[in-house]
Amino acid sequence: MENPMTGPSNSAIFYSILFFLPIVLFLFHSQFSRKLNLPPGPRPWPLIGNLNLIGPLPHVSIHSLSQKYGPLMHLKFGLSPVVVGSSAEVAELLLKTHDISFASRPALLAGKYTTYNYSAMSTAPYGPYWRQARKICLMELLSAKRLDQFEYIRVEERNAFLSELFKSASTPVHLKDRLYTLNLTSICRMVLGKRYTDEAEKNTVTPKDFTEMIEELFLLIGILDIGDSIPWLASFDLQGHVKRMKDVSKKLDKFYEGILDEHHERRKSVKDYGVHDMVDVLMQLADDPSLEVKLEREHIKALIQDLLTAGTDTSAISVEWAMSELLKNPEAIQKATEELDRVIGRDRWVEEKDIFNLPYIEAIVKETMPSTPVHLKDRLYTLNLTLICRMVLGKRYTDEAEKNTVTPKDFTEMIEELFLLIGILDIGDSIPWLASFDLQGHVKRMKDVSKKLDKFYEGILDEHHERRKSVKGYGVHDMVDVLMQLADDPSLEVKLEREHIKALIQDLLTAGTDTSAISVEWAMSELLKNPEAIQKATEELDRVIGKDRWVEEKDIVNLPYIEAIVKETMRLHPVAPLLLPRVARDDCRVAGYDILRNTRVVVNVWAIGRDPTMWEKPNEFRPHRFIGKNIDVKGHDFQLLPFGSGRRICPGYGLGLKVVQSTLANLLYGFEWKLPGDMKNEDLDMEDRFGLTMSRKTPLVVVPSKPRLSLHLYSCE
Repeated sequence: MENPMTGPSNSAIFYSILFFLPIVLFLFHSQFSRKLNLPPGPRPWPLIGNLNLIGPLPHVSIHSLSQKYGPLMHLKFGLSPVVVGSSAEVAELLLKTHDISFASRPALLAGKYTTYNYSAMSTAPYGPYWRQARKICLMELLSAKRLDQFEYIRVEERNAFLSELFKSASTPVHLKDRLYTLNLTSICRMVLGKRYTDEAEKNTVTPKDFTEMIEELFLLIGILDIGDSIPWLASFDLQGHVKRMKDVSKKLDKFYEGILDEHHERRKSVKDYGVHDMVDVLMQLADDPSLEVKLEREHIKALIQDLLTAGTDTSAISVEWAMSELLKNPEAIQKATEELDRVIGRDRWVEEKDIFNLPYIEAIVKETMPSTPVHLKDRLYTLNLTLICRMVLGKRYTDEAEKNTVTPKDFTEMIEELFLLIGILDIGDSIPWLASFDLQGHVKRMKDVSKKLDKFYEGILDEHHERRKSVKGYGVHDMVDVLMQLADDPSLEVKLEREHIKALIQDLLTAGTDTSAISVEWAMSELLKNPEAIQKATEELDRVIGKDRWVEEKDIVNLPYIEAIVKETMRLHPVAPLLLPRVARDDCRVAGYDILRNTRVVVNVWAIGRDPTMWEKPNEFRPHRFIGKNIDVKGHDFQLLPFGSGRRICPGYGLGLKVVQSTLANLLYGFEWKLPGDMKNEDLDMEDRFGLTMSRKTPLVVVPSKPRLSLHLYSCE
């Protein structure tokens, strides 16, 4: 039979239909939509909708449009309708009053290819599985009891991080990179049971490969793919995003499989093996027959990914922004350090429990969200990644000395690629028929990084499985242990399968690594521009803590100025400026306007944080605005929503706050900070870069010029 695509006349007919059909459908839809009372917005173009109005910083472009069309605005991203809320009042309507209507997520390409077909809690549609995954995270993985159980990991990794900073005294450091590694290592230990960032460990991936996978995942999750806006373009993968998604997913899956196998062997070999990390928890739950939805292996991998990604980069970015703002505001640094000196003293580090007593530190984080310069975000990223890895995976995965399935470099690269792809704008999400073409190459990258990560997760699961099998009475040592216990629970509503565990591991790894580092970096940036705030913070720290210990997490409640710094950072520099998009589950009316089923819903928390009707002098960094005010970041106060609100609020916000507050407090408490060379505070660039997380455009490079505490505290021995 003749191929209908080969002859010239048939080809002409086919391409004519291909060209005119979307236009006809667009005109028909436009005619239909005139009968509805849609929210106001700019007139869309055929096919592309309003994508032509969205610049490189979408939250800023959308804010400008909302100035013209109002706080509830209707846009078209390709063929996909989008409703944007840009005021506290509208945010409350969308996230509280009509929360159940907007409790689902849009089916974006990144979710399909990088989170085990929407098995991660962050991308799963509303329904029995998502409800169960959320319950697992809130009740089992991220409960106050579980976080207290793993506090020793955060303390160990933080002390190692501060010791490394001490060795870099008078040398510039890239703070965000340090924070990123700290977060990733901590999360890996909590979730997976070991670091995965240490070259000395024998793991399934090298630290380099691991980091690259995570970074690629972040990039692809946040990317704008044309296939998401024009669905019939998705299959072409015009941007190449889908290929990248598949690549990183393949790598990550191998990683997660290794983790699950490792945990399985551990559980099998140890009688009465307990819970040592979050993977153990998930594997326990997977065995629970009472679950509403069985926790399959894919679910566990997706949840692991949630845990890994939720706080790694975001925490580092938040700290980097805070430091950037502080360097431009030396008075804020002074206030923060005064608070720290007053509350903590000089003989210990700030602990997570101290944050309640450091309101100015909290205010700095709300407002924004280290004699050689350091790349602060790099250091913070490493700190956060290490923390999360230890809590989730049971070991670091960022240490070259550890023998893991991946090298620290590979591990970090995987995580970074994951972050990039999760946050990327792919044309296939806006124009679905373009998705298959993968025009931007995003899908390929998603698949690539997912493949790498899956191999990593498989290794983790196998390792945990062997440990549980070989050790009698093996308990819970990390979050993977928790997940594996849950996977055995027959009472779960939805069975926790292996893929689910891997997805949850990914959630745990990514949720707190970059986000916390970014928040601390922004806080330091703001403080360096406001030296009086640094002075206030250090005075508070010296007064409360003393000089003979580091600040502990429990100290924060006594550091109100530190708390205020954190709140102010998160107000000015929310790590996720547009939050994660929701999707309307049914037709509804909001503020008198019609919102149709499958409309995407976006809340511009960046614009809300700069609303002059809500905030006095909104563009200024003023942590003291939160002193004596009962405003928190837990989703109850709609003028400040860095973690979202309602059913889809970030379940790990408690851990994220602990990491950001205690890290920032100890940075201010432990060192005097300055900009490199002859750079002045007013010269500090405060431009941001959009993605899944909003980091500084240029990394913050600062100098931890002088230690403030007793020298013995800087040894991690």
